[in-house]
Amino acid sequence: MFFVKTEVRPDKVDELARKIVNREITPVDGNLVYVSPDGRTGYNLVEARDEADVCRKFVPYDAYVILKEVVPVEPMGQFIERWKGQQGLTGKTPGVSI
Repeated sequence: MFFVKTEVRPDKVDELARKIVNREITPVDGNLVYVSPDGRTGYNLVEARDEADVCRKFVPYDAYVILKEVVPVEPMGQFIERWKGQQGLTGKTPGVSI
């Protein structure tokens, strides 16, 4: 899973929105997206194998979107369990679901 911050080119917001509404552009597979109220900044959670896979998924949007940040992310519970293993700790952590 990756966190992807995108920026829509200023002169392309209306055109991209129209293409999305009219289903003229393929949605990014495995993508959950939120946008700023002006539609310029996107905050995406994208399922992908690696950063190159993320970039491939956004190719249809090249004329509209600039990838500003691509960062691997994981559930907090997964991080905590890995961290505990590295620290030699065992057992469940209260309040952290995995």
